Amino acid sequence: MGPLTAIQLIVCGICLAIGFLHLALFLRLSEQRSNLWFAVMCFSVAAGAFFEAAAYQASEVGTYNVVYKWQVTSQGLLWIAMVWFIAGFTGAARRWTAFAVTAAYVAAVLINLFSPFGILYDRIDALKATTLPWNESIVIAVGPANAWRVVADIGWLLLIYLVIECCIRLYRSGRKRRALFISASLLLCLGPAYIHGTLVDLGVLAPPFYVSFAFLTLLVIMSSTIVGEVVRASKLNREILVAERRWRDLLENVQLLVIGIDNQGTVNYVNPHFLKISGYSPMEVLGKPLVDTVPPEDRQAIRARFNRAMQGQIRTQVKRYLLTKVGLKRLINWSHVVVRDTENQIAGTLSIGEDVTQLNDARRALEDEKSRMDIILSSLNTGLALINRDMTVAWVNEKRGTSCPGKSWSVRSVMKPPPGGSNHVKNAERSKPFQTGKFTRPNDIARWTASGIISFRCRSKTTGAKLFRCWKQLRI
Repeated sequence: MGPLTAIQLIVCGICLAIGFLHLALFLRLSEQRSNLWFAVMCFSVAAGAFFEAAAYQASEVGTYNVVYKWQVTSQGLLWIAMVWFIAGFTGAARRWTAFAVTAAYVAAVLINLFSPFGILYDRIDALKATTLPWNESIVIAVGPANAWRVVADIGWLLLIYLVIECCIRLYRSGRKRRALFISASLLLCLGPAYIHGTLVDLGVLAPPFYVSFAFLTLLVIMSSTIVGEVVRASKLNREILVAERRWRDLLENVQLLVIGIDNQGTVNYVNPHFLKISGYSPMEVLGKPLVDTVPPEDRQAIRARFNRAMQGQIRTQVKRYLLTKVGLKRLINWSHVVVRDTENQIAGTLSIGEDVTQLNDARRALEDEKSRMDIILSSLNTGLALINRDMTVAWVNEKRGTSCPGKSWSVRSVMKPPPGGSNHVKNAERSKPFQTGKFTRPNDIARWTASGIISFRCRSKTTGAKLFRCWKQLRI
């Protein structure tokens, strides 16, 4: 075994190792199809290098012809894989161009397999022995060229056009570094090697072929770039995990209910506070339909609202009841957001809620108490009025309402001091109690009343002091 044959086998081993590496990357990251096509490229180069080494050592035309046809077939598969690697790696290839190059090379491979002497030779007349400068002897075929080899040349020209077009589109899109890398790797490494191989086939230049070594250089350069991107992606993934852990810590410890729903309406996340309020265990909630956590009478409305959310029509805030494990209803004030996947498609919703059951019960109790007080105060035979700081009436009971025009009137307009008596209006403004006063309704006679005043202040600074006044009409 000479040095050239040994080097060819070394190239074969290196390409196989790189190919399996990228195949493993594809199996781990199946969405990155470029790793799969790059692995196919590596395997094709490995097969081509192996068959080329075997062809150099052939002793008869028949053996050389079989091995050489498999070598050319391996190169055809290499070009097809390269087309789709470029399309996936750059994301800038036009589909019609990629399909045109693929069709040309598929035709070239089929012609090579079914032609008697492959796509390169019309026939092989003999094997020519050549001694290399380091005294290693190899053989190459001698014979006229096959006219169908123009199909492979057309495929090569279309591939060059595809590479140039992708690089230009990459450069214009702002990815200049990747554009320069692709153009330098493919055109500078493969262009001279392809031209040299064609001239050797035509007998213009002496062997050996340098295509395998050019491909090895290309594969090493591109593999290092892809692996570098994988390393950067791994670092980015770790940063994402740190950020995700930070958010998860927040959701796990916040005293709010958090629930995640996928696009099928199934619960995929709940935080501990949700479990505490609802009384469920994780196994009783996760993987179950959302409607199982709401009262039966609300389930149809919840389904309709969720379907609208999956179409992008989501209500960001809503109050609805949560059905606990023991059958109680808890009123939750929910805030909803839509969750999207990496392709910007709606993947579900994430909701954060506050339990306002006690607040709602307190509000209802306050309203009930107010209603009861209104009934009690309105049924008294004594007139009652709530007077603002500016001496306008805020509220009157039914007894008082029969003797005044309504809430809009001012106390100043109806309260008159008795002759020689004190100023009742000023006394009222100063929250001083007084015993008697003169009350005059519009277009009515003056009436004397006995009254008492109690002052109180509200919490709001803008409301100011108010007077609560009760009175009894005097018969004089």
